[in-house]
Amino acid sequence: IKGRFAVSSDETESVNITSVATDTQSGVNNHQIDYCVTQANAYFCGIYDAGPADEWGGQNKAWLTMNYPENTVLKYRINVRDRAGNWNKSQYFFVATHELANFVTHNLFLSLGQSYDLRVQARNLQNKFDNITILLDGYQLAYFLNVSGAELIAGGRGLKVGLNPYEERMFYVRVVSAEVTNAPVWLNLTATSKIDANLLDEDAVSIMISYPASFPGLAEWAMVILVFMSAAIYWKMGTKI
Repeated sequence: IKGRFAVSSDETESVNITSVATDTQSGVNNHQIDYCVTQANAYFCGIYDAGPADEWGGQNKAWLTMNYPENTVLKYRINVRDRAGNWNKSQYFFVATHELANFVTHNLFLSLGQSYDLRVQARNLQNKFDNITILLDGYQLAYFLNVSGAELIAGGRGLKVGLNPYEERMFYVRVVSAEVTNAPVWLNLTATSKIDANLLDEDAVSIMISYPASFPGLAEWAMVILVFMSAAIYWKMGTKI
């Protein structure tokens, strides 16, 4: 894949990244794909290193393949070092189901009285600076946490941030539980672009709030001791009757 794309998960089941590197002087020593993935309610980063190529111009190929389900965001760059110690790094590229913003987690389970900070990613896949606006609606006890370089709006229910071309940032939305829900409630996110009025992104997370466990239970060995003590007390009391 070359370039920066917003791709629906309906269009493909997997993504394959292939990079070819060569150095006609000292030769390639390291050929890496640095990547970060948002997928299946998780965010993780890694490095695939194809290692060295033959000296004096040998070609080296690096590749990375992964599944591409709904709500996947893949950010990657190519990082090559020759035997002389020179590095050549590309800009970050994206293959994403969300062009502007998304939740990392899409299912949240809380006990009554708990709070949780949801991660929200914002990105600019355009080749010019853009101001991204993100607004929350739905579940009311949720608000953006203050962070430098971004402006909170709508009483914390919204955020504006300026992003350079192909830049991505992480923000946090605090969710507070105040009452038990008998069914999932939804916190929705809508993101818009200032320079492209037709660019719109939406995402949502389901929230379930339940009562905390009042009695977490005992280990099996503790239950055995309780039964033994109960039997001993019963036998002792019975002998006195």
